[in-house]
Amino acid sequence: FNTTATALPGQAISLQGHFPATAKAFMLVGTATTPTSLPILLQSANHLAAQIPPQTPADLYQVWVEDQGQRSPPVWINQAQAHHADCPVISPGGPLRIFGRNLRLGSATPQVRLTANGVTLEASVNLSQSDAYKLTLVMPAGLQAGITYTLLVSNGTGGASGQTRLSQSLTAVAAGGDYFGLGVGWAARLTFTGNVYNVKTDGRLSLKAVGDGNANDQPAIQAAIDRASADGGGIVYLPAGNYKLSHHYFEYLRMRSRVVVQGAGKEQTVLRYGYQLESSHMAVLFSPGTSLSGLADLSLLNIDNNGSPAMGNLRANQVSQVFLQRVRLDLNRGDWMELSNTDQLVLANSDFSQGVNDRSSYRGPINMNASTNFVLSRNNFTFAVNGLNFDYTHEGVFEQNKVYRDGSARYPANLLQHVLILNFTENIAVLGNLFKVINGPAQNSNDGETIIAEGGGTERIDEETGTVSAATPTTLSDNSKNWGNFRRRPIVAIVSGKGMGQWRSVTSRSGSTLNLDRGWDVVPGAGSNYAIFNWGARRWLLQGNTLEGNRRGITLYHNATSEVAVVGNTLTNSGSIDF
Repeated sequence: FNTTATALPGQAISLQGHFPATAKAFMLVGTATTPTSLPILLQSANHLAAQIPPQTPADLYQVWVEDQGQRSPPVWINQAQAHHADCPVISPGGPLRIFGRNLRLGSATPQVRLTANGVTLEASVNLSQSDAYKLTLVMPAGLQAGITYTLLVSNGTGGASGQTRLSQSLTAVAAGGDYFGLGVGWAARLTFTGNVYNVKTDGRLSLKAVGDGNANDQPAIQAAIDRASADGGGIVYLPAGNYKLSHHYFEYLRMRSRVVVQGAGKEQTVLRYGYQLESSHMAVLFSPGTSLSGLADLSLLNIDNNGSPAMGNLRANQVSQVFLQRVRLDLNRGDWMELSNTDQLVLANSDFSQGVNDRSSYRGPINMNASTNFVLSRNNFTFAVNGLNFDYTHEGVFEQNKVYRDGSARYPANLLQHVLILNFTENIAVLGNLFKVINGPAQNSNDGETIIAEGGGTERIDEETGTVSAATPTTLSDNSKNWGNFRRRPIVAIVSGKGMGQWRSVTSRSGSTLNLDRGWDVVPGAGSNYAIFNWGARRWLLQGNTLEGNRRGITLYHNATSEVAVVGNTLTNSGSIDF
C-alpha cells in the first residue's frame, strides 16, 4: 500500500502493506518481462526494506511481494507523479507548469500529452527550466477553446506503464496575448486591452481626474471604471500624478469585471487613501463575482497613521481571474489585504508593507485563506506581526518572493508569530523565496516559525481513533461510535491489522458508519485499528528557499503529512527543520 517513491540503483526501498514476515520481494525493470529478486535488508510482518541491486539501470521499477503462492498488486517506483498545475486554464502556445515527483529521471526525456475526445496532442517541455519536481511546458497549438483536457505525463521510462494522469482537469481558451505579463493561461482572456480610457483626457468621460494630490479624484476614477465595464471592458489609465481618494462612505474604488486600472508606473502614479476615518473605508474593493480584473503599474498609499480599525485596505473575496502586477501597496497600520476564497489570482512584481496594527487581532499583511489556483511571484513583503495567511489553500505557487519580518516590532509577548502559514493545505509549491528577519533579532525565543503547518494546533479537528467492527468495499463501521457531521475533509487510515497502510477520504458519516470516496484494495478486517484525521500538509514542494535570522525554520507540528518534499533549502542563523 505504501512504498518509497524514488530510488536509484543500490538504494533501499520500503514496502508497507498486509503481508507476513516471510514475504519475498521482486521487481521488473522498465519494460523488461523477467523478474528480479530483491535482497531483503530488514523484515517484519506488514513491512520490509529491500535493496535495488547496484547494477540495475535507473528506470521505472515495478515491485511486488509474494508469499505462499499469493502475489500482491504491484507498486511503482520512479513513476512520474503530476500533483498540480500552476493554472487550470490553458491556451494554444501558452505556458503551463506542473509540479510533482519523478518528473525527470536521469537522461530520459519527459513526455507530456493532452487528450480529449479521442484526440491526443503533445506539449513541449523546456528542459532547461525543468527538474524532477517541476516541468515547464508550452501548450500545443491544436488546443480547442472550450474543451476540457486530461494531462498525461511520463518521465520517459517504463513505456506505457510510466505514464500517469494529472488529477486536475485543464480547460482551453482561445489563443491570445499576455498583455500584463501574468504568465498564466487565463491571461489570454483579457481581450479588452485595446480599449483604453485616459482619466484625464478621454472625451468619453464626462468627469475627468486631476491628479494634483489636492482634488478628490475618486468620483472620476470610479466613473471611468463603470464606463469601461458598461462598454464591455477596458483599461482605465491613470497618467503620472498624485490621485486623492476621498469620498464620504465610498472612498475606495469598486472594481468591475473586465476592467483593469493601470498607471504609468509604481513611482509615477500614486493613489492616496485613508482620509475618511469616521466610516469603514479601504483603497480597492473587488466585489464577490468579479472576474478578469486587476491593478497594474501604480502605488496605493494609506495616509492614516493612527491604525484606524475601519481601515480595510484591499478586499477581494469570492473572485476569479484577478491580478495585481507591479503594484506598491503601503498598508501603513491598517488591516490586512483580504484575498480569501479567491480562485486564479496572480500577485506579481509588487511591494506590500505593513506596520504594527495595534487592534486586538494583530493581523498580518495578507489573508489568502481558502484560495485556489494562485500564483504569488517576485513580490516583496515587509511586515511586523502575525504573517502571511494561506490556511486551507490548494493548488498554489509561492515563488521568488522576498519576505521581511521586522524583528524590532513590539507586541504582546504571548502573541504567536509565524511567517508563511499553511495549515491544512494541499498541492502547494514554495520555491526560491527569501524569508529574512530585519532589525532583529525577534523579541522572544519561541517566536517566528518561518514555514508552518500545525494541523489545528491544540484543536484536533475531526480526529479520533477506534477499532473496526465491520467493513464493506466502500464503508467502515465501528459499533461503539455515533457519528454526526465532520468539520473538514477527514480521511480514515487503517493503522494496524488487515488492511494496514490504506487510507480513504470520508465523504459522509452517520451513526456507526463512514462512507468512503473509493473502494478498499483490501477490505479491513474486524479488529483492525483506524485513525481519522485531516491532512495538514499534502503534496508540498519546499525547494530552494533561503531562511535567514528566523527563530524557527520549517515546522510541521502535530501535523498529518503526506508527500512533502523539502529540497535544497538554506537556513542561516535560523531555527531548524522540525517534523
